[in-house]
Amino acid sequence: MTQRHSIHVWKAADLQYRPIGRDGKMQYCNPIEPDISGCHAGYLDVRGGTLDWTEAGDEVIWVLSGHVTITHGDETYELSPGDVIFMRDGITLRMTGTQDARIAYVSHLH
Repeated sequence: MTQRHSIHVWKAADLQYRPIGRDGKMQYCNPIEPDISGCHAGYLDVRGGTLDWTEAGDEVIWVLSGHVTITHGDETYELSPGDVIFMRDGITLRMTGTQDARIAYVSHLH
């Protein structure tokens, strides 16, 4: 049985990033996994890449740096540092961003 703690800390230097996206430019990490809290959360370094994605849970994204474009159907959302977007479970989207774009995300998995 996994022991549950009230506080977890992940140091930036210890985060493990993995490639994602159709062009391999993006990297993400999910230090917070569902076994901890029923959600997952982490960072995505966009690096000028493109990601086609279907949301697997309700998700909130904060743009930390750079500029990100999210396209869902005929709708396009241009996001800048400090912007926040909420997306529902099951939507299909395309995300692109500038070379310096970085986001933080939290997803509640159903």
